[in-house]
Amino acid sequence: MCSCKTGYVASPDDKKSCIDVDECVTFGHNCSQRCINIKGSYGCECRPGFVDLSKAGPKGLDCRASGEKATILFSNGLEIRSYKLDKTDFEYNDVIMNQKQIQAIDFDPKRNFLYWADGAQRKVIRASIVKPNEVGVPQMLLDAQNPEGLAVDWIGRNLYFTDSGMHSIYVSKLDGRYRKAIISSDLDKPGDVAVNPDLGLLYWTDYGSAPKIESAWMNGEHRKTLVKSRLGQPTGLSIDYAAGNRVYWCDQKQNLVESMNWDGSDRRVIISKDISSPYRLDVFENWIYWVSRDTGRVSMQDKFGRGVKVTVQEGLNVLTDIKIFQIYRYNQTIESRCPENFCSHLCLLKPNSFSCACPEYTNFIGGSTEACDSKSQEPIPAPHSCTCENGATCFSSNDGSALCKCMDGWTGERCTVKATPAVAPEPSASSTGSSGKLAAAIIVPIIILLIVLALLAVFLFMKRHTLGLGGGKLGGGSTSVSFRSGSNMVQYDGSDVPYGAQEHSNGVFDMAASDKGTDFSNPVYDSVNLEVMSSDTKGLPPIAGAEYDAVEMEPSSGTVQASYTNNIHADDIQVRPRQTALNPTSVDTERDTAMLVEEDASMV
Repeated sequence: MCSCKTGYVASPDDKKSCIDVDECVTFGHNCSQRCINIKGSYGCECRPGFVDLSKAGPKGLDCRASGEKATILFSNGLEIRSYKLDKTDFEYNDVIMNQKQIQAIDFDPKRNFLYWADGAQRKVIRASIVKPNEVGVPQMLLDAQNPEGLAVDWIGRNLYFTDSGMHSIYVSKLDGRYRKAIISSDLDKPGDVAVNPDLGLLYWTDYGSAPKIESAWMNGEHRKTLVKSRLGQPTGLSIDYAAGNRVYWCDQKQNLVESMNWDGSDRRVIISKDISSPYRLDVFENWIYWVSRDTGRVSMQDKFGRGVKVTVQEGLNVLTDIKIFQIYRYNQTIESRCPENFCSHLCLLKPNSFSCACPEYTNFIGGSTEACDSKSQEPIPAPHSCTCENGATCFSSNDGSALCKCMDGWTGERCTVKATPAVAPEPSASSTGSSGKLAAAIIVPIIILLIVLALLAVFLFMKRHTLGLGGGKLGGGSTSVSFRSGSNMVQYDGSDVPYGAQEHSNGVFDMAASDKGTDFSNPVYDSVNLEVMSSDTKGLPPIAGAEYDAVEMEPSSGTVQASYTNNIHADDIQVRPRQTALNPTSVDTERDTAMLVEEDASMV
C-alpha cells in the first residue's frame, strides 16, 4: 500500500501518486485573515493595515487592526450606544438618543456617516460621526414601511435596505435619492442585508415561513438561493472581508452561528453551545460579536468557535443590531468600477463590472443604458456636524444649524471653556425678611400641631388613668371600698388599718377569698351600734346588734336600707358586743375615739 505525507492525499486518477492538499479551500486552517497554500502545507499572513500579534509559533494567527481600537456600536431600540474595545479604557457612551425603534445600523467609512433604520418612525436616517462615541444632527433620508436591514456600499456609494412591510429590497444613493426596488418577488420577511463591493454581490436573509439565505449581483440580477435547509429564523448576516469573504449568519430560533464560503459552499456550524437567541452579528479580526434579545447581552467569541463566550455588556433591553466601527473594518483600497458621471442616476456594482439603473417608475431613454427619463436631483447637503467636546451632545436649532448642549461645568460654542462656579449673592434685607416670613409660615403650624398632639395625648392618658382607678370591676385586687357621698355617709378606704387586722375570726372582714364578691358593709358603722331609723321611729334609741339577713345598697341612690326577715320588738333587742377591725375591744363604748365619723348637722 502507498501512503502520502502530511499535506498530501492520494490522487483520484492515480492511486500510486500523491497530490497537494489546498488547506485554504476548507474552513479550519485557523488563519486570522489570508491563507496561502504551499506544497504540503500552508501559511498565514495579515492584510495591509493589520499587525500580527501572534506569539511563538506560526505567524498570521492573530491579526489586529492598526490605529484606534475598535468600537462596538449597538442599538437597543431607542438609542445607539458605543463600547470601546480597549482593556485599559472601557468607554461606554450614548451615541444616538431619543429615537423610536432603531432596527438596523451601518456606517460609511469614507465620509464618516452613521446610518440607521427606525421602524416606528418609518425612516432611514443618518448623522455625521465626529468621534466613535459622538455624532452630529440626525438627518431624515427615506420613507419606509418597516425597514429591518441596512448596508452601506462604501465603494459604489449606494445604500441598500430591506423593507419587510413591502416585501422588497431597495437601493438608493447614500443621500436617499433615486430609490429603486431591485428585489421585490418571492420575499416573505426580508431581514438583514450585507454587501460585498469587491465581488459585486448582495446577501440577505428571509426569516419568513420558508426561511432562506440568498444572494444576487448588487444590481439585483443573477439571484441565487444559498441556504434553504436546517434553518429556523436567520435574522443576522455579516461578511469577513479580510478572511476570504466568508459569510456568517445567526439563527435566533435554532440558537446557532453558522458560516459558509462566499458562494454558499463549505457550510459549517461555528457556535452551538451557550448561546441564546442571537439576533444580529458582526465579524472583525478574530472575533464574532452578536446581540441577544432574550438575554439582553452583547457577547463575543473566537470566529473559529474555539474557546468560550465572553460577555461584553449585559442587562440591556431590546437589542436590535451591532456593528464594529474601525477604519479597517471595510476594505477601502478597492477601486470603484463606476465611472464618474457615467450613469445619469444610479450606478450599481456587479462582478468585475457595473450597470446603470433608473429610479422607480422611470426607464432609460430611447434604448439607452445610461440615461433615464427621470429628472435629476441636486445632492442633499451633508448632515450638520458639530465638534462638541467634554461629553456635550449635538442638536439642531430652529434654523437648522448645529449647536452643542454642554455638560455641567462647561460652556462655550463647543463646550471647551471651563465654567466659573457661580458665587451666591449675599442675602439682602428684603430677602432675609422674606425668608423669615417663609420660615415662620412653616414653623408656626408645626408647633401648633405638636401642641394639639401633646394635649390629646395628655387627655387620653388622664382618661385612661381615671378609668383604671374607678372603672374597673368591683372586687378586684384592691381591698378598699368606695361609697358615694351622702348626707349621712362617710367614705373610708381602710388604708390606716393593717391588712392582717382585717382578717378576723368572726368572718365579718374575711378578705382571704379574693374571688368572692365585695362586702359592702361599712367598717365605720360596724364598729358602733347600728342605728335603725325610720320616719315612724325617729328619736328612738339606737338599736344595736339587730338581726339582718342582708343589707342592700342601691347604687343609684347611695343610701343603705335594711330588710328584715322577722318583726323585732324593743324588748327583744339586746346589745351584743362585737369585735371590729377598727377597734378590736370587747366593750363598745359608743365613743368615736378614732374620730372616724362626722356628725351630720341635718341629723341634729
